[in-house]
Amino acid sequence: MVRLLLPPEALPLSQAQRAMLERRERDALCSCGRIDFSGGILPRLCEAFAESPCIPPGELAETLAELTELFYAFKNLTHDALSDGELLGAMVRLFDGPAQGSLRALADVSEHTLLRAAQGSVSEEGFPEDCLDPSDDTETEEDDVLF
Repeated sequence: MVRLLLPPEALPLSQAQRAMLERRERDALCSCGRIDFSGGILPRLCEAFAESPCIPPGELAETLAELTELFYAFKNLTHDALSDGELLGAMVRLFDGPAQGSLRALADVSEHTLLRAAQGSVSEEGFPEDCLDPSDDTETEEDDVLF
């Protein structure tokens, strides 16, 4: 059953992509040891990142799936110090800003960087320089552990 409650015109996602996103959200919750009684973060995450200039249209579904996994990992990293809305805002600021659309760079941020970004303070400080090079799209075995 597909519960992603966005109207079809809101995001160019197929039913299969929507089902994949829901499956990845369930898997992320399980791997992070979390339960989400609010019905999941997917609708809000999709809304927050829908207009990101850093997500190529052909990569929207996969990027949203990875952002979902990062969201729940960040909830654990910050010990739930941020509300869902605050964390989403921090993720958008960092992803569209200093991370330059790099999921790897976003995944490598510290708790301190997330907390600062939630307060509106965004800078390249806190990002390893090698993560900020947009030409470096190579994945390593370490990257596989993050997702």
